[in-house]
This record gives sequence, C-alpha cells and structure tokens, in this order.
Amino acid sequence: MKQSIRSILLFLCFSFITFSWNTLLCFDLDSALQETTQLLQNQESENDTIIEKLHQKGITIFTTRNSFMPDNQIRRDEAAKMLTITKQILKNRYSLPWENQTCEFNDLHEAWEDLKDIIKTSCSEGLFHGHQGNFMPQKSITNGELLTVIGRILYGTLDENTEHFAKNYAENLNNENLLKDTNLMDNTKRDSPATRWTLAIVIGNILN
Repeated sequence: MKQSIRSILLFLCFSFITFSWNTLLCFDLDSALQETTQLLQNQESENDTIIEKLHQKGITIFTTRNSFMPDNQIRRDEAAKMLTITKQILKNRYSLPWENQTCEFNDLHEAWEDLKDIIKTSCSEGLFHGHQGNFMPQKSITNGELLTVIGRILYGTLDENTEHFAKNYAENLNNENLLKDTNLMDNTKRDSPATRWTLAIVIGNILN
C-alpha cells in the first residue's frame, strides 16, 4: 500500500514538474517571439525613416523602404541624381571640375528623360566622368564606383592609381564610420553592382 502511494505521489510530482517546465518553456518561446517581432518592427520603422528622410531632401521619390526596391541594383543615371543632390545639400564641399570632359555624352538618349540634365550636372561637378564619350546610364553602378563618387564629394579627388581606384576613398569613409551597415569594405565585392539600399544607407549615414 505504501509503495502504491509512493508511486502515485512520484507520478503526480513528475507530472507537475513536467507541466511547469512546459508552461515555462511556452512562456519563454512566446516572450522570445514577441521580442523578435518588436525588434523587426523597430528595424522596419528605422529603415522607413531613412527613406523618408531622403524623400524629404528630394533625393528619392519613394517614401518607404519597400517601395524603394532596396535589393535591386541601381542604374548609373539614378545614382547620379541621388549623389548630385546629396552634394548640393552638403554645401561648401569640394568643387571638382572635370577639365578634360565636355559632359556631352553619346548615349544620353538611353537615360531616363528626367535625369538627363542632372547627369550633365554630375559630370560638370566632377562626380561622374563617363568613359570614351559615354555615360552608360543604364549600367548598374558598382560598389567601387559608389565609394569613389561619395569620396569625391567629401574629400575631393584622392589618388585613384592604387590597387583599386576606390581604395583610398573606402578607407577614409570607413574611418569616419560612414560605411556602417554595408558590405562596402569587402574587397571581393568592390566591382559588384551596388544595391539601392547600400546607396541609401551611406547617404543616410552622411546626412546624419
């Protein structure tokens, strides 16, 4: 009889412990899920804030991260607009006339109609140089080109005859923590197409 009672008590005790553990486990999982959801919502809100700020400055027509199509590559004519306006916002920066460039491009007809004038402005201010009379407006801008143009805005023209033309710009930008939350210090991706979000983040870092 005593053995039976002991067995029953042990079973009840084990059941209670198991129930308590499962309840605690479910509570912890639910709390973790809520915290993760909150973090994602906060991150989404912060990301939208970056695009909203760029929109308010006239740098982009989009107002949210999703509508900005962040994971897409960005064309050179679109990047020229965003970066030229950024330079205009940052007053008293370097003047970089490109003396050997007429800023008349043979392939300007390939650019978006509303960006043709600002392409010429980006050239006359020394940000984009083109190549052999072509601007290549439909071509995706690379990470290295992005670093170079942003560097020209902030530091003037640095030595570009290095192991990679963007090296000195990248190091200066990184030293000022302007490349945070990007992969722009990854040398293996320097000649890869830049994403729209990468450009947005760097401009946001600069404006902050």
